[in-house]
Amino acid sequence: MKKHLLILTILLLTGCTQLTPTENNIVNQSLSNESTTELAECGEWIDLYQKTINISQYGNGELILNFFNLFKKSPTNITSIELDNKTYTGGLIPGHQDTQIIIPITNHTSNYLKTEIRVNYTNKNNSYSSICEITINEEDYTFFKKTLILPGSNEYELSNEFTNPLNISQNNQGPNNCTSLEQCIKYCNNTKSTECKDWIHSIHLSLNTSNQANITGKHNGAWLPTIDTIRHAVKLIPSLKQDGVNTVSFGPDIVTRDQDYPITAGDNIFKFYVKVFEDSGFNVNLVPNSMHHGNNEGMIEEFNKVVLDWALIAEELDTKFYTTLNEVEGHDSNLTETSDWLKEMLPLVKEQYSGQVCVQPTARTYYTGDPDRFKLNYSGYDCITTFYSLLDYAYGEDRFYSEKELLINEINNTLSKYDSIKRVMPTDVAAFHGGNWAEDSIMCDYVNGVDLYSNESEHCALFEFFFTEVYPYVNGSFLNNYLGFTWTGTSVEEVVKEYYTNEGGVLNDTWSDELWNTTGLLELIEDVMIPEDEELMIFDVYEYTAGWAGLDYEPTTNNPGPFNCTSIKDCMEYLRQYPEEYLNQSGGCNDSET
Repeated sequence: MKKHLLILTILLLTGCTQLTPTENNIVNQSLSNESTTELAECGEWIDLYQKTINISQYGNGELILNFFNLFKKSPTNITSIELDNKTYTGGLIPGHQDTQIIIPITNHTSNYLKTEIRVNYTNKNNSYSSICEITINEEDYTFFKKTLILPGSNEYELSNEFTNPLNISQNNQGPNNCTSLEQCIKYCNNTKSTECKDWIHSIHLSLNTSNQANITGKHNGAWLPTIDTIRHAVKLIPSLKQDGVNTVSFGPDIVTRDQDYPITAGDNIFKFYVKVFEDSGFNVNLVPNSMHHGNNEGMIEEFNKVVLDWALIAEELDTKFYTTLNEVEGHDSNLTETSDWLKEMLPLVKEQYSGQVCVQPTARTYYTGDPDRFKLNYSGYDCITTFYSLLDYAYGEDRFYSEKELLINEINNTLSKYDSIKRVMPTDVAAFHGGNWAEDSIMCDYVNGVDLYSNESEHCALFEFFFTEVYPYVNGSFLNNYLGFTWTGTSVEEVVKEYYTNEGGVLNDTWSDELWNTTGLLELIEDVMIPEDEELMIFDVYEYTAGWAGLDYEPTTNNPGPFNCTSIKDCMEYLRQYPEEYLNQSGGCNDSET
């Protein structure tokens, strides 16, 4: 029995004012307030977030409401919730979901649903009561009827089961009776039929997370910061294993732009790729990532729900590591607030997730700058995956070697100071060798007189330095595999292979990788699993914008880069010849880049 999903975003705003439905807020809401004092407004202290209605084609289902405290330091505490003559007791731990109401829906045939909720709560030892009314109208149900749960979701129900869905043949046919993967891909690209969706969901279900290796030595890893980088790495799984890679690190994109609160985009495909790597034997570090396209806006406590939700998913997927946030101190909070947040979130995360919990700070916070500068408190955490770049060589040999010494000293300090920390693993280890039109900051560095481009011999020398000078002091590392920074397909690959295969668990290569080298298969799965509106949030590749050039962006005649350059080579040549013109086009570069 197919279920449909309607996501309701219902915010109880200050004063409980009437909200007008928008594209992102499809629910017509009529909110009223009864209170003994102005403190009882439905406002700043609680969010009734991402409600779902699951209704079958027969009109049966449920309305699920979850309450979440927006402000971790708020004294507000919900004592009970009244709905349809029933009282729900419990409370909210500040910053943590703790109250859920499920309203049964039976034989629902009308296009109208109206319900009223009374929230009883305390604030500063006083008791209050507020009433909010939720209305779902015919327009909402029209939207609801068009919305399907996508493959990869736990709620997705199969109408057609496919056994061994990746080994399509005459005796094991796929959708529309196709007898090869190529035929299935061609058919499903033309019609997103239920049969095709069932086939793709069957692929998702066939992946076994228990296949991942038990790695007791170093976690020799790859850092996969973007969805296209993850897909590219999947296609390289046989060569990654030969290079000695046994762990990968990546995570869902968090979006804050044009959102009332942070959400993640492309959830199903990120979960799918976790399963792909684990099925092939890799360990996974799951890292919610808000550092794309200016999506790091917001105070850090606003990311609580995302972090806790994905901790639960990490537990379901049995990932080896879970990292609270990528570049955790990169949000609109100071280091003291970030440190407090890490302390408060740890027990909440460990309620959801039983693996190793990591912190991923930037280099400037973990080991650089004034030694007396305030540092984050890592007490209770299991591992640190700090950023460490090889790009600093361009700023001068003295700085390069001093950065290395600072890193090693801080690793020793961390391991001696925090008994809980068992692993420190540098992340984003890379040097820029061209290939992709890079982040704006690299171009700005060039304008300011620092050329970060490494030729082949320099590229090899930098990685030899890392493996001889830093690698012996760490418990693993994650080398950046983003185009333009990656070691794969370059002369550096032999350097990586030499060190990675000599220390750390090397995975067996028995996996049937040829299935994932079938042209268009992963792209089809992404297309089916990612909702169209979310696709634009994580595939920002259609035009050059100063500050970020898109994910895997390649300038072409039809899609030129700055100065209207139509290839990577042309872009680099124009930059070198006309740096001031680039400066003007990019809106100016900050001298602090250097």
